[in-house]
Amino acid sequence: MSYAEFMKKGLEENRYLHFKKLGYEDSDIEEIINEWGLENVNKGYDVINFDGTGMLQIEAIGDVDAFESDDDAVEAAIVDGIKIIPVYELPDNFDRKYLGWIDTVENRESIKKYCMNRKNYYCNGNSLK
Repeated sequence: MSYAEFMKKGLEENRYLHFKKLGYEDSDIEEIINEWGLENVNKGYDVINFDGTGMLQIEAIGDVDAFESDDDAVEAAIVDGIKIIPVYELPDNFDRKYLGWIDTVENRESIKKYCMNRKNYYCNGNSLK
């Protein structure tokens, strides 16, 4: 795919130029778009299912290199209108208390179930023994 084809598909020019600055070939860029989707590549982050737990969080897409950290990606997601659970509303025994968890009823329930799982090493005080 060429520069013009990427632009026609909707890849933001600044994203394409950043990829080139990183040393990516057009085939690399195409592969990243195929893996993550054009919209997510343009944003530089995606909603990720944390370790297959069903808990959804924002993470920077490393291959895109749009952010210094996941925290920066979360800030961008908030600006984009994605609702994030405030840290103080996360369960007390949640071992992953940081900003970035998607604020939906379903995700709050997934986090609650994760924290209630007796086999969960960190959430149930096992790591303190």
